[in-house]
Amino acid sequence: MGYLKTTIISSIMFVIGGFFGYKLCEKKLAETYRKDIEDTIQRMKRYDEEVEAENNDDEDDDDHKASESVVLLKKQLAKTPDKEQPSKVNYSKFAKPNIFDYAHEVSDMKIKDNKVELTADVAEDLEEEDDGDDDDNDDDTEPDPQEDEENEYEPYMILEEQYYDCMNNQGDDGQMLFYYTKDQVVCEEDDSVVDDYYKILGYDFENILDTDAKVWVRNANLRTVYEICRIDKSYAESVTNLAETPKEKEFRHAGRLKEAKDA
Repeated sequence: MGYLKTTIISSIMFVIGGFFGYKLCEKKLAETYRKDIEDTIQRMKRYDEEVEAENNDDEDDDDHKASESVVLLKKQLAKTPDKEQPSKVNYSKFAKPNIFDYAHEVSDMKIKDNKVELTADVAEDLEEEDDGDDDDNDDDTEPDPQEDEENEYEPYMILEEQYYDCMNNQGDDGQMLFYYTKDQVVCEEDDSVVDDYYKILGYDFENILDTDAKVWVRNANLRTVYEICRIDKSYAESVTNLAETPKEKEFRHAGRLKEAKDA
């Protein structure tokens, strides 16, 4: 009987000790787990703060570089002298005969039997012109090929040195044009398309632009020299169908001009 009682008491004490030991271990494990979670949260916060600080620094550097580029471009545009800006030529204005002068000449003629008879005044003027032509033919001096070429009013190719010589010493106007190779369009610096540019520039400049980045042409009729720059793009895609603000258009013109000068 005493042995049984001892066994029961020992079992009860064992169960009670095991229960308290379990609770104690559970409490310690909970505290350790809570500390690990707090440490992990703190590390994640510090990592997020460091990443955000780096991103802010990168954005500030990009904004600073962009602002420096804009300021530099504005300074370059401000340094460009006004005299380097080529004058523009209105290609729509070509010489036309005066209809009143023509009517006056016709009034001095008489039509008789389907033949034109000139009045005395007109006939005398024509005789004087014929005499002057005969005197010119008697001159044995050979004509200058360069002068004949200019009198024909045909555009012709020149060198870069001649381009500046014509502007500085001969009083010609200088103008820069851009030739878009993809769709064969010639435009001015303000993107205005030059219609029928063959009449102004001739036919030879396109062959030169197949291999060279620039070509120079003189039009003696217009007293203008042209610097034509090759653009390996399409005018329709790069200009016509391009949606841009006036400020973006200004920067695009400046970039195109810089690219042409570098070439």
